[in-house]
Amino acid sequence: MANQRIIHFVLCAKDSDLIAWKKSLPKGTFNKTVNEILSAEYKGKEAHVPCKFSSTEITGEHHYRLIIRDQNALEFLRKFVWSDVTENIKKVIRRHIKKNNEMPKYANFEMVVALFRKLYTEMNFATDRTVGEDHRYMKLQNAYREVLEKTVLAIENCYSGGEIQGDINSSTLDCGKIVNEVFAEVFPVLEYILEDYDEYWDEADPDDEDF
Repeated sequence: MANQRIIHFVLCAKDSDLIAWKKSLPKGTFNKTVNEILSAEYKGKEAHVPCKFSSTEITGEHHYRLIIRDQNALEFLRKFVWSDVTENIKKVIRRHIKKNNEMPKYANFEMVVALFRKLYTEMNFATDRTVGEDHRYMKLQNAYREVLEKTVLAIENCYSGGEIQGDINSSTLDCGKIVNEVFAEVFPVLEYILEDYDEYWDEADPDDEDF
């Protein structure tokens, strides 16, 4: 398997948006950014890329030396014949720029920090309940990743209508529910533990000195 692939990447007048996008990137990060985009596309995810730029009329051809080193990106490019590679890379870059532009931009920083603090607490509680589980470390890594992905998506949905509505939506976002659902899926036995715990709590006398 080749460790890298060098592509003669040509942008012309009809690609003025991509030329402007490339110019907006921090110096020396074009190859790295394209590798990240192609890798994310291969994994069915969205790459978080800079997308603040304004297209202007550009004439002539612009030639670049694009080096693909990421193994997922290389695997993705194997789907295309050599003559189609450049055009398909352009399509993928545009798709990820579009996705980034569609993401909410008005999230309240303090509100989001508070949500992640709650999430951290809930994840600690859930983690404590997994002691003694088989393959615990590997399962926890999967659970943490899925919890974070679902939480980020939930926050994005909260703020899809702007900051004011987002603050209202996020104030009722139940981090504990997200954590419990994911952990119950990754650690099936926890689902029964949680159900038994909730039932016990409901039946307990609130005046009992032990509570």
